[in-house]
Amino acid sequence: MNVTVFLSARDGKNPIHRTRSQHLGELLTQSGHRLVYGGSQEGCMGVVSDAVLKNNGEVIAVYPDGILPLEPPRQDATELYMAKTMDERKRKLIDLGEAFIILPGGFGTMEEAFQLLTEMSIGQTSIRPVIFIGKDFYRSLFEMIKVQIEEEMLSLEVVEVMHLVETTDEAIKLLGDLKYEQLV
Repeated sequence: MNVTVFLSARDGKNPIHRTRSQHLGELLTQSGHRLVYGGSQEGCMGVVSDAVLKNNGEVIAVYPDGILPLEPPRQDATELYMAKTMDERKRKLIDLGEAFIILPGGFGTMEEAFQLLTEMSIGQTSIRPVIFIGKDFYRSLFEMIKVQIEEEMLSLEVVEVMHLVETTDEAIKLLGDLKYEQLV
């Protein structure tokens, strides 16, 4: 299964972000999944892709050509797509994913996640599982989502495929429990 992972090209303050990224890469490979991600070799992006490659897994990198000069692309990826724009990059990341894992990140990570959730809500892309890892990090987001549900502002079909877990092990187990087929 192609698992698109949205995460930061930074390490973040808490070392747990790097640890989770590495463990996720190892578990994706052990479970026979392919990593699809934003293509950077920096920060947590570099950690997850390093872990997949070190364990002989497949990495599909989608990198915005010429836009992020301080973040080199993953040249040794199994497949490397060079997108002309950030929008083209997001489109490819979403189209390639059969399931999605969201690790802690900044504005880019959140924008990618919200783009995906919005497209699923309006029928622009198929509904697929979205797993957020890090209960402390994403607690406020899920509290906001609960309010939006109470106010009937969200598509329940999309909310039903959203999951918040604490560990990468829980995320991989959840992926194994889901029976989704490639839709693109």
